[in-house]
Amino acid sequence: MQIKAVFIILSAVILPQNNLANIEPTIPETNKIITSQQQINPITSLLDDINYENRFSSQETQNKSKSVAASKTKSLVDYVFDTRGADWSTEAAEIIVQGKSQFESESSNKYLDFAYRTDLRWQIDCLIAKIADEISLTNTSADKDSSQDISQNIATLSKLIGEDRTYKIINWLTIDLMAPESAIYDKTKPPDISNTLDLHSQILASAINQDPLLKKAKTELDPYLSKTKKQQLATKIAYSSLGIAAFVPNLLAPIAETTLISTMMSNGGPEQDKLLKELYLAKQIALREAMLDRETNLALHCYSLGLASKNSALLKYSQALSEYISGHSIKALNPSDRRYDDASTR
Repeated sequence: MQIKAVFIILSAVILPQNNLANIEPTIPETNKIITSQQQINPITSLLDDINYENRFSSQETQNKSKSVAASKTKSLVDYVFDTRGADWSTEAAEIIVQGKSQFESESSNKYLDFAYRTDLRWQIDCLIAKIADEISLTNTSADKDSSQDISQNIATLSKLIGEDRTYKIINWLTIDLMAPESAIYDKTKPPDISNTLDLHSQILASAINQDPLLKKAKTELDPYLSKTKKQQLATKIAYSSLGIAAFVPNLLAPIAETTLISTMMSNGGPEQDKLLKELYLAKQIALREAMLDRETNLALHCYSLGLASKNSALLKYSQALSEYISGHSIKALNPSDRRYDDASTR
């Protein structure tokens, strides 16, 4: 059987503890082919873990996390004694031009970890797409290059996410390989350019609107956006008055200085630190939106290629990726795919 050949290849690249060579692939009954897509989707839990789990964090930042109190204390010392000099502007320039900075801070560590997870997620996205594409090639031809490619990509994916997760993803991708083409594809055609552009706009807009890490970054900016003009004016008057009083050569000076510092810290700390934090958050937002755009393009490309090449693994992955990032499957949004929807209810 063709699907058995795929599992023989997989058994050669996944370590023996998973016993892939001794496991027969699950082949659903012909009249229940489409319902196999209701199998638990391992993509969702994987991408969630990349967002939040410590095991997917950057090694460079794992041991650099500081407590909130320690960060505020350092910020206060930097401000009072001006220990950073021109480092604020240097750090800002480095993060804008180079995408990273030589300086360490709570904001920079969070950004570096965020950037690392984003890059890791994109690597995994691409590897799964390549494997889905190569599974079909291996299943339909005796091309040794295709077999070598899928072996290398599976081995790389296993190093990144672990053997058990890799096995579950491969099993999930291959479960429909024995489905009759008429049951999966019917007469659905890949979307044309106009439909593809519309689908891209809908999926990306929904993805940006519901992405939890984008929401978190924007929420952290809310305190700086929510101040009314009256509040801004009151803060300016307080800072100016206390600043002037701090220079008066009498008992009021130290009291005014202490009050000024307390007021400043209660408002989020020195303005230089707040501006740098906002810059890091802006970079996170831009990085996240760029990744969602790439994932949208990848999902649409896999979808079109899956229909054109009748590759059920690519189709399944495209739907899972689209549903994860936007909450919508491509086939539900694509007007030309209604025959596929109808088939799924048989």
